[in-house]
Amino acid sequence: MNDINIAFTVDSNNLDQVAIVIASILSTSADPTRLRFFIVVDGRQDAAENKINGWASRPPRLTVVPYRNPFSSRTTLGHISTAALLRTQLPDALPDLDRVLYLDADIVARRDIAGLYQSELGGKPVGGVLDIGMYLRLRRDKIRRDATLADYFLKLGLDPHRSQYINSGVLLMDLEALRELDFSARALTFSNEHGASLITMDQCLINTILLGRIALLDPRWNVGGYLMGLPRHHHYVPRRLQRDLRLQKADPWLVHYTGKSKPWNAASVWHGEDWWAYAGRSGIAWPAVPAAGKRPSRLKSAWRSVTWGFSYALSRVHPD
Repeated sequence: MNDINIAFTVDSNNLDQVAIVIASILSTSADPTRLRFFIVVDGRQDAAENKINGWASRPPRLTVVPYRNPFSSRTTLGHISTAALLRTQLPDALPDLDRVLYLDADIVARRDIAGLYQSELGGKPVGGVLDIGMYLRLRRDKIRRDATLADYFLKLGLDPHRSQYINSGVLLMDLEALRELDFSARALTFSNEHGASLITMDQCLINTILLGRIALLDPRWNVGGYLMGLPRHHHYVPRRLQRDLRLQKADPWLVHYTGKSKPWNAASVWHGEDWWAYAGRSGIAWPAVPAAGKRPSRLKSAWRSVTWGFSYALSRVHPD
């Protein structure tokens, strides 16, 4: 049977987290012999190899690919490293591959990845899952009469009223088709032109350059932990995306720990126990699970209930 090619782009700060993603993929795979892993590193290959050799078990079909990061001079955006932009260079970094599944390093697989890898792209160069959290923000801002994010979408040529913006943490990539589009070079040019104005760096870049050329995958293949950790905000999700949200809540196939809070640095992260289940067998000396923070006061909890109820009432009468 054909190989399943899976790629990560990392720097030294999140290389160990890849071990957890790989462990979860191997554990849920019906045929692990098909899996080939590629770690594209921004930095020295020997340093990455030394870290990987410290893992409890290194997959036999794992290749470290050193690649000079052309985005290294970019200003980082909060918790997002410039290594995130390296995913746009995969067509050049992996010249011998035709198809690859790109994954962020803060993901846990709960279902055999083969189903995702075999997804049809319908002739499009990339497949991804709609970023429901972004559309939640757009609708919430509309209710609050804040057009900042909507104006930003329009500036990039994106329609804030159409469901077309994907999360870039899970990308099924037709590398040959992307090479024909000269995607890697176009991504670098676009980044140089827009610089720090890209609010989600690679994600805005990919959605803009490939507008109209992205296949939408089953929403369960990329379920954002940040969105799931805010159940009181789910009423802001547009009606057209409520079915996708229900599927994600009922059975997340890939859990993606979006946002600044990760299982390794914060308590009470949605599905954080899944991550720690693999971390305990990784051979890496992870710090202890962070203690949960203090519960809010009764007054603060009451105030939250009042404001949530008011915003919910507004969302019920406001059109999508």
